[in-house]
Formats: sequence, structure tokens, C-alpha cells
Amino acid sequence: MIKKVTIENFQSHKNTELEFCRGVNIIVGSSDKGKSAILRSLRWNFENQPLGDRFRSKWGGNTKVTVETEDAVVVRGKTKSSNFYRIGQELYTSFNKTIPEPLQNLYNFLPLNFQWQHDSVFLLGNSGGEVARYINELIDLTIIDSSLQSIERIKRSHNKEMEFQHKLLKEKQVELKSYKKLDGLEELVLAAEVLEHELYVNYETLSEMADLIGEIEDCKKQLKVLDKTNKCEGTVSLVGEIYAKMDRIDEQIDERDDFIVDLQLCRTKLEETNKVSVIEECYKAADKLYYAYSDSTEVYFAADSLADAYEICQEEYEEQKNIHKEAVRQLKEIMPDVCPTCGQEIHK
Repeated sequence: MIKKVTIENFQSHKNTELEFCRGVNIIVGSSDKGKSAILRSLRWNFENQPLGDRFRSKWGGNTKVTVETEDAVVVRGKTKSSNFYRIGQELYTSFNKTIPEPLQNLYNFLPLNFQWQHDSVFLLGNSGGEVARYINELIDLTIIDSSLQSIERIKRSHNKEMEFQHKLLKEKQVELKSYKKLDGLEELVLAAEVLEHELYVNYETLSEMADLIGEIEDCKKQLKVLDKTNKCEGTVSLVGEIYAKMDRIDEQIDERDDFIVDLQLCRTKLEETNKVSVIEECYKAADKLYYAYSDSTEVYFAADSLADAYEICQEEYEEQKNIHKEAVRQLKEIMPDVCPTCGQEIHK
């Protein structure tokens, strides 16, 4: 029940207070005294209607309509900078064209609760559809109408979507015809994939061959080093011949020593016999032996030097021989069993 209404700066009301009693309340007054403005102020408080600022008093000031009920005090106000509802101590400023939900539950008002001065007799002057709509609102059947409206709206939306998709389908079908040549391109793509795979395999083989060529070049460098070994073999053969000559010279030296011993015996005998002719012959023979001895000594020293050179060559030969064996072993390890280019078996 509404107990009291206070209207401030609303149309012709600057500050009006109305107290209501239980039952029916009648507002009486002459024309243009603000009776309809009272109903408009109540509607502004109950329904947030009308919108805008045309109802505000022309003399200015903050507009407020305060409704005091048995349950709460509701203030609807509007200033230059704010637009609000206040229910008790709670302030509401964001509500658009509706009213705050707590206020809807408090008033429980509908538009049909207002009957204006020039309206026809309630329900009797309305059409059947309007009467049905009012009754639906009274018994809360409007949800059926809103549901049907929502269904119809969704149906229209779906129909438009179906038309759009059908049109899009036709466009795609036309576009699809231009791609019929792609059926033949599929085989070309598969062939290209095969060629790409073969190219990849050949590239891998080429990389392996490049690595193999690099290793072969390293082996060639090592073989160049081994060529020195072959030259050393000739030197070793020469040293062997020299050693053989040295052996023969040693035998000659031994024979010479034996001959010198015999010569000394002969000299002793000649001294005993004083045979000059024999002595001269012995001396000549001794001179020949001396010169032969001198030549043999030079050969001996040369042979000794060659022997030292032979030992050095022998050591270098053994070292190069080991390097050669290691290079051959590495070459056999890296050499494939089958040539990657011609496919023939490689005899290691």
C-alpha cells in the first residue's frame, strides 16, 4: 500500500506531498492543476517512464518523486549529472529503460495498472487481442507469446542462414568445376614426390662419395709418403751390396794379415840368410801389399759409413712400412664392397 508521495520539481509541482489512506483515494481539482502530473510522476517512479527531461519543471532544480510504502521508501531522482533510484539506503544508477530488479519485486506493477483520463473503459473498449494480452499478463502467460516470438525469430534467422548457405553452395559448386583439372595433377604430384625422393637418395649418395673422395685424397697423401719407402728399398739394396763387399774386404784383410805374418817369417829367414835379392823381392811384394792395404782401409771406412747409413735407412724403412700397412688397412675399412656409382664389386 502507498502511504505517502512527495513530488519535487516535476512539471507543475514544485513541492507537493500527498498522503493516502487504505481503500480508494480520489484526487479532485480543476483543470490544469496537476492531477495528471501526479499520475505521471507515479508512473515515472514505478516504470521509469517517460524518458528524457521534458517532465522536469521549467524553473529548474533537482527532480525527485518519493514513494513511501509499508515496506520501503523509494526515491526516483534526476539532476544535471545523475539519474538514480534509491531504495532505502541502496543507490542504483545503471538501469537503462527498465527499473532495478528489487523495485520490480517490491511494486509488482504492470502497465495495465494505470488507467488514464481519456482511456476507454477498461477491457470493454479494447479488442479481443488486447484483452487476451492483458489477461496473459495478469496470469503470466506472456512467456508463451515471447517464446513463440523467439521461435519465429530464430526460424527466420535459420531460413536466412539456409538461403545464404544454399547460395554459397552453388558458388562453391561453380568454383569446384574449375578444379576438375586437379585430378590429372594428382599423378604428376605423386611422380614429383618420387623424383624428389630419388633426388634426396642421390644427394645422400653424392655426400657419401664426396666423403669417400676426401678419404681417398688423404690416402694418396699417405701413399706419397710411402713412395719414399720404395726409394729406401733401393738404398737398402745398395747397402746390402756394400755389406757384401765389406764381407769380401774382410776376407781380403784376413788373407792380408796371414800374408803379412808369412812375410814377417820370410823377412826373418832372409835376415838370417842375408840374401839381398830375395829381400828386394820381398820388399816389392810388401810395397804391393801396403798399397793394397791402404786401398782396403779406405774401402773399409767407406763401408763403415755405408753401414751406418744402412741402419738409418733400415729404421726409416721399417717406419714407412708400418705407415704403409696402416694406410692400406684404413683404405680397406673405408672402401665399400660395392661401387656406389657403377654397382660392381670392389676387390680389396
